[in-house]
Amino acid sequence: LVYGVEFPGLARAYPFEQLRFKPIVEETIAGQAITVWFDPVHRSVAGFRPQSKGRTLHFTIGRGGAVQDRETGSTWNMEGACVAGPLKGQQLAPLTGLMAEWYGWFAHYPDTQVWQG
Repeated sequence: LVYGVEFPGLARAYPFEQLRFKPIVEETIAGQAITVWFDPVHRSVAGFRPQSKGRTLHFTIGRGGAVQDRETGSTWNMEGACVAGPLKGQQLAPLTGLMAEWYGWFAHYPDTQVWQG
């Protein structure tokens, strides 16, 4: 399984097998900051633009496996909603991404860059 994301002129795939070793990815792609989160327990993945209130946030796994931003310590869910802390009520903009089998993603995007972790 991969999480595939398309940007103007670029496709990127994040293999689940790599994400399990690094469940939070922060990158700049096509000039845009992005973050990809992987939940190994539920084998789910989501991607977001990590901006809130005019600033770029950086994320880590906090207590109990919760996603927290480093700037305020706020807690976020896999839908990109802040559920606790100073940014409670804020929502990250989701990436247009797709969880897919590699062969299906590659058939549609043969020039995909594969994230190596």
